[in-house]
Amino acid sequence: ARASPELLGAMRKQAISLTRPLDFTEVVDFGQLKRLGLVSLVSIAFFLAINSRWEVHMQLLFQRLLGQDIEYPTDTTIISTSGNFIIKSEDSVKIEVEVKGKNPEQGILFVLDDGEDDWTELEIERVHGKSYARERTEVIKNFRYKVKIGDDLSDEYTVSISPKPEPISKTITLSYADYLERKDTVEESLKLTVPADTTIKWSLRCEPAIRALKVTIGETSIMADISGNGTQAV
Repeated sequence: ARASPELLGAMRKQAISLTRPLDFTEVVDFGQLKRLGLVSLVSIAFFLAINSRWEVHMQLLFQRLLGQDIEYPTDTTIISTSGNFIIKSEDSVKIEVEVKGKNPEQGILFVLDDGEDDWTELEIERVHGKSYARERTEVIKNFRYKVKIGDDLSDEYTVSISPKPEPISKTITLSYADYLERKDTVEESLKLTVPADTTIKWSLRCEPAIRALKVTIGETSIMADISGNGTQAV
């Protein structure tokens, strides 16, 4: 059987199509590749430029990308703060900060009182040189604080209210005058009636420990002797 001329023509065209060289323009969009290459070159040039300007920052950036826990350098560095405090209720507390590097006129003191959910921002002023200070008066709650000066942020610290000391035991020793010919006695009640010339010695045990105790008798005040551990006053 003889093939028709139309069939032979179709087979010839298919053979030519299959054997012709591959045209990559039909597979790859070279215009898009050029745009991608241009963006890559611009990105590389940008990173080279900022690397020459902030070489240390870029080195730390790549170290952090590799998983290392490294802090970025700052223009201002906080070198010291007042740290943690323990104060009496209604006392004042002065928070002081020292910095090096750039020292703006003021910074921010972040305060979080016990029972609160949100931090309060307060100004902390530069008092002289590279020193900053802010005082809080009549403190009645524990609070946490941190300070931001320039681009550096301090660690977090705590101001705690010391509980009021309470006497857990008391003894009163009475030493009588010689003419009474009586031995010393020990009492527990603070309300006493004693003969003239009797020496009274109070001994209190307190919790928590105390540093000083003032005893007032009429219009006279005397300081008690405090034991080394601060729990006994005589």
